[in-house]
Amino acid sequence: MRIILRLLPVLVLAIAGWLAMPFFQSAETQVRRSHDELFDLAGGRYWAEVGGMLSNEYEDEWGNNAEDAIEIARELLRGFLVLDLQWTTTEVVVTEDENGLSATVTGDARIEGNGAGLSQMVMSKVNNLQEPWTFTWQKEGWKPGDWRLVEVTHPKLKGMSPSSF
Repeated sequence: MRIILRLLPVLVLAIAGWLAMPFFQSAETQVRRSHDELFDLAGGRYWAEVGGMLSNEYEDEWGNNAEDAIEIARELLRGFLVLDLQWTTTEVVVTEDENGLSATVTGDARIEGNGAGLSQMVMSKVNNLQEPWTFTWQKEGWKPGDWRLVEVTHPKLKGMSPSSF
């Protein structure tokens, strides 16, 4: 019993430290974690959770709001029986202005998988893009996970509608 009483404070401190650690991470680390989580959720097709990561201010270069973007992604990825979304970050830039913290995450996306319908065409189109994607994030709260996606752009897809995939 004594040993348990002696170890209890150590255990409590270890748990408290583990829970507090994300609050001491840099903004770059926080946004990278949010970005990776977005890809994991989208790859698992957890659309409600993906929606929770998009800002109410989301608008992409194709004129879609958050709800439209999720519906398009759902439709484009629907035919995949096996889906693996992969992301390689090439640059993260965090800035602070009068609106708070924002960040751009630039990198390459790939889709691996099998499926029917549009899936092979979508996979081919995404995997053959040479230029990087840019995701713009805004910190909308005080917690480390309060980064929300506000915009997605890609130079080769500018002006192209998702229906042309």
